[in-house]
Amino acid sequence: MAVYVIPGTHWPSDWYQWATGVLNGIGAPVNDTNLQSLWNWSVHESGQNVMRWDNPLNTTQPGYGGVDKNSVGVKSYPNVSNGIAATVQTLKNGFYPNIVANLRASKPTSAWQNAINDLKTWGSGASWLGLNFPAAAVLGPSGSAGQQGVSLNPLDGVAAAIKGFGDLLGSVLAHVAFTFLGILLVLLGVVVLLVPELRRVAPAVTPK
Repeated sequence: MAVYVIPGTHWPSDWYQWATGVLNGIGAPVNDTNLQSLWNWSVHESGQNVMRWDNPLNTTQPGYGGVDKNSVGVKSYPNVSNGIAATVQTLKNGFYPNIVANLRASKPTSAWQNAINDLKTWGSGASWLGLNFPAAAVLGPSGSAGQQGVSLNPLDGVAAAIKGFGDLLGSVLAHVAFTFLGILLVLLGVVVLLVPELRRVAPAVTPK
């Protein structure tokens, strides 16, 4: 299966599945800005192991097979799909209208000041707004919604290497050709300059 990377980022495939499912579930575009926003929020909530419970934002939404993992009721869901459904239901329960509106408008988290109270209600706080956390893995299957990456399939890597060698060889040959042409032009210039001089110094020949 080809692996894809969004320019400048490296999304874990299971997290990418979760993020696209959540964005689709709340009617928000799947794009670089929203993926980065959800990634920042996920890392703030869960650390780099964002999919440990299939619940990157640590919702306490009951049902969906969720099991309590701490004293405040954060759930571990049995699979990504259940984690998506639980997160979507939480976001759409009416307590987080500004978060949902910002994602639907593709606003970066640096412009989420209107959602500070929503984030306090969620329990995340707002200290992370505007921060960009690097991703640790790679994006999921090709053809996913919002895909904007370039393939890192090993065969594509071989093709890229061959192309790179071809480009380098072409560049070298072009350089050699231009150098040879330059030498020819210099020699031609010398000949043009010398011919009149040779004619001037050559002895006259008297006809017999």
